[in-house]
Amino acid sequence: GMGALPGGGGFINTDSTIYVHRPPVGEWICLQVERGIEPDGIGVSSAVIFDRDGSVGRAAQAVLANQMR
Repeated sequence: GMGALPGGGGFINTDSTIYVHRPPVGEWICLQVERGIEPDGIGVSSAVIFDRDGSVGRAAQAVLANQMR
């Protein structure tokens, strides 16, 4: 998943999609992640995917909080 919940816990990836507009170059990939989770635990994460030459694509993920006890 893209990130974790503040204070511990994790989330269930209910849907993940990756869109790429070119093949990545090299061995390393970088994700610039943004996350929004509502108080009821439902949210969306998105990320821009980069390699050493710039943007490769985007990722989107619908999430459901799964607090650990």
